Amino acid sequence: MSSETVIVAKGLTKTYEVYNSPLDRFKQLLLGPRRRYFASYTALRNIDLEVKQGEVVGFVGRNGAGKSTLLQLLCGTLNPSGGRLEVRGKVSALLELGAGFNPEFTGRENIYLAASLVGLGRDEVVALEDEIINFAGIRAFIDQPVKTYSSGMFVRLAFSVATSVNPDILVIDEALSVGDGEFSKRSFDRIMKMRDAGKTILFCSHSLYQVEQLCNRVFWIDRGRVAAEGTPEMVIKEYQGYLDSLDQRSTEELQLAVQEENPQPSVSEAKIRRINVYKVGSLDSRDLVFTTGEDDLVIDVSVTVKEQGPPPGVAIVINNENGFLVTSCGSWEDGFTLERKGPNDYRGVVTFPKLSLLKGRYKVSVMLFCDRGLYVYDDINEAAYLTMVQRGSAFGVVSLQRSWHGGAGVPEISSPIESSSAIQENETEKPTIRFYTSADETQVLSLFKVCFGESMGRDLWRWKYQQQAELSTVAFQGNRAVGFFGVRATVTNVFGASTRVAQICDVMVHPSYSAGLARASLFRKLKECFTKTYVGENLRYPHAFGFPTQRAFSLGERLRVYTKVGEIFRLSWKPKPLKRRKLGFRVFDRADASSLSKIWQAAQPDFADLAINERSASWVFNRFLDRPNCHYDCTLYYGRLTGRIIGYTVVRKESEGRVELMDILAPRAHMPEVLQHLLHQLHYDGSAELFVMATPAVEEFLQGTGYEKAATETFIAGDEEKTNSAPYKLQGRWWLIGGDTDSR
Repeated sequence: MSSETVIVAKGLTKTYEVYNSPLDRFKQLLLGPRRRYFASYTALRNIDLEVKQGEVVGFVGRNGAGKSTLLQLLCGTLNPSGGRLEVRGKVSALLELGAGFNPEFTGRENIYLAASLVGLGRDEVVALEDEIINFAGIRAFIDQPVKTYSSGMFVRLAFSVATSVNPDILVIDEALSVGDGEFSKRSFDRIMKMRDAGKTILFCSHSLYQVEQLCNRVFWIDRGRVAAEGTPEMVIKEYQGYLDSLDQRSTEELQLAVQEENPQPSVSEAKIRRINVYKVGSLDSRDLVFTTGEDDLVIDVSVTVKEQGPPPGVAIVINNENGFLVTSCGSWEDGFTLERKGPNDYRGVVTFPKLSLLKGRYKVSVMLFCDRGLYVYDDINEAAYLTMVQRGSAFGVVSLQRSWHGGAGVPEISSPIESSSAIQENETEKPTIRFYTSADETQVLSLFKVCFGESMGRDLWRWKYQQQAELSTVAFQGNRAVGFFGVRATVTNVFGASTRVAQICDVMVHPSYSAGLARASLFRKLKECFTKTYVGENLRYPHAFGFPTQRAFSLGERLRVYTKVGEIFRLSWKPKPLKRRKLGFRVFDRADASSLSKIWQAAQPDFADLAINERSASWVFNRFLDRPNCHYDCTLYYGRLTGRIIGYTVVRKESEGRVELMDILAPRAHMPEVLQHLLHQLHYDGSAELFVMATPAVEEFLQGTGYEKAATETFIAGDEEKTNSAPYKLQGRWWLIGGDTDSR
């Protein structure tokens, strides 16, 4: 550890043992490692980080991502299960405020107790005692047991102790604002002074705005791993994009985020007194209808403060009807100081000339901040609604200022990011076809968004191709990617023999190639660049296959580049309870590698006449435990009397009570039994339906389980007939299930 480095973590891991009952804990203690009566839950996996003295490092991530566990490890309140951790200096933590207090002790006695825990001697505590009591503002009650304190008094004392002991490293976990309004402001100011004094601060919060304003480096923690690390602007943009991509956020989580991003003190130190939102030239302030690019929006805000001090700041936030942020501004950002109108009154007026929002309905909210633009005093959500009308048919949310000209004297500018505008193929610039390199990632991800209408994050892209997309081919027209044929290698058990197989993942041709011949020609060239080099019985990959829709498959069939070797069906069940359970079940994780390997070994003979992706433990871990931004329920099943492992299932919960079966494995004789026990679990979880996307070969293993079957428009396409390739060998003999094909 260098002289400037105060924290170093290498491979930091934390795993918990989770027991269903105290009896299981006792049996584990009694029998030791011979049997497992617990499920392992890994909260952190192989975390690497280094923090320099004086840095302010932020941590963001969803609830349950592992942020609090990481901070507790750095504070020393938890011990790591693996890896190396070095921390230099005195650490004070704002985790669960007052968690170390003894409720029977008085406030004064708890000051000495808490201070001693961070290494202060009695003389040092005596010197700090008055400062701690005065800052907490509870001198009249300091010699009463803290169990008699109100919650506000309790946290004030805890905060005062934690920040008065002059730590080298201050850790803040969701506790930046505590107590009432006046105390919250003072606590916030104290933390700012510590930052300005060069203290090292680790700050975890759901308030992305505060993280970006406070920190000079940010870690995004997701499912116990570092999903991204870098400048606040870069990481928060990526994390916010991930949040926006989610189908929905639970009501509980959304409410938590709102409360933490906009903490409301019980007694405000400053308050919005009046807001007037109007359109210039209009006498009617109730019906706020604006014409894009013509009308001026004015927002007049008056505020009252409790005590004299620096003038507060006002922020304006505009959201669309669905709640997505369109724009915002803050008086302190724009260098404007609210005008003083009285001893405790201020006023600020902001004008948006020729409002450029496009047609739709928008919500205007007003927030009152401290002078630094960090602490929220008050806010009024949806203070006004705007209805925008426009002349013309432009789409989007805003009309940007622009000018058109013939291009004389304007230099050509080539952007590294793909434009959604059409790219015309012409005789002077034919596409160049070559194999993909990592330098093409940005261009191809942009092409993905143009082709499919949604973004794919870099972490998911790299997981999908295992950071080895070099088998893929890409087409460039000039410096723009216009086509991509995605390939990843898999190991497949084909008729009992381990075989390398190429799986076709993403096939993309830019929408500008809408003409049939041009599109077909580029598609054929992309595919043949790969298949002619690598696919065939005497080449690296005897088989190549993919999962095109009916439309895409028809094109490939007409071009004679695809051969149909199978179909995907949808099987579904209604969850129901069992009268008698023969199997027990528990969550599995990486500690169960040997059990998963045994299941695969026992099941292999039943697949001797099929092709199936090898279900080794490493395949299962990579597919279901390592996949970014997705959670699966992974379950092991064992005999209740024998304890012998029988099989496993992996499911993913969808909306409206539907659950998708991503993988199931057991010897053929036990497969229906494992499925029925899964349906038993789902019944008591309140799930409405279990479904699976699978081939007829999977269906054969699930006979007699009472499923309903429906066709889909997804096919299994093999490589074209060649002298050294025989795709018909596998026709109808694929054992493929959702987890083999899914990469959503």
